[in-house]
Amino acid sequence: MLLVIAGYAGVLFAPTTAPWLWMVVLGLGQGAAIALALLVITVRAPDPASVTALSAVA
Repeated sequence: MLLVIAGYAGVLFAPTTAPWLWMVVLGLGQGAAIALALLVITVRAPDPASVTALSAVA
């Protein structure tokens, strides 16, 4: 989450300084966020059928 916030702050406050840097930081942050979201779905469910149901809702 800190990487996403840092990336958006960099794009907002210093867009012409190093735009490639802010895109790399945002990409790393968003990649970690999707991995965390998928992990939370599997950790919350007690069995594989519930994982399927939760991931379908998400």
